[in-house]
Amino acid sequence: MKDIKKFKEEVIEGDRIMLVPFSLKHLNAPEYISWLCDYDTVKFLNLPEYWKPIPFEKVEAYVKSMIASESNLFFAIIAKDEKKCIGTFKIGGIDWNAMNVNLGIMIGDSSYWGKGIASETFSIAIKYCFEQMNMHKIIGGCMEPNIGMRKVFEKCGFKEEGCFKEQDFLEGKWWDHYHYGLLNQEYNKQKSKS
Repeated sequence: MKDIKKFKEEVIEGDRIMLVPFSLKHLNAPEYISWLCDYDTVKFLNLPEYWKPIPFEKVEAYVKSMIASESNLFFAIIAKDEKKCIGTFKIGGIDWNAMNVNLGIMIGDSSYWGKGIASETFSIAIKYCFEQMNMHKIIGGCMEPNIGMRKVFEKCGFKEEGCFKEQDFLEGKWWDHYHYGLLNQEYNKQKSKS
């Protein structure tokens, strides 16, 4: 297993955003907790316990576990224009043996929704995972009604690898769950074309 410490200290920079290690400063910012209490922000995270007000202690325990984790990198998404935190990003479940990782995002600040922030965040994280962490494969998934996330996966070159029928339950209805993957070799092929 690789030493994850060096990756936990990295800042990953894009044109409009940067990913900085999530800290207790971000946890204690009022906007972070307000995002977690906003149903429209968290409904697609597939965490039903977040659909009602969640105790701060539970959120704090989660954040501290992510900061200490040996297999997860947890970032604050910082908008460069306003120099403020607008969401979170996870490079998680790092499998150093199989060299694969899962990506997850939450854009908490709704004023940044629909502006390509998720695509940019995924793009810089993909580059980082393949070029700095030497991952073989990146995976991700989302609920069927999360059309925006499905578009992000496709725009970033992921291939749909499976659809788990009626795996998720949301708003009184069963939904399919889509699984996506991107191999390092596919990423390099795309990169060489651009």
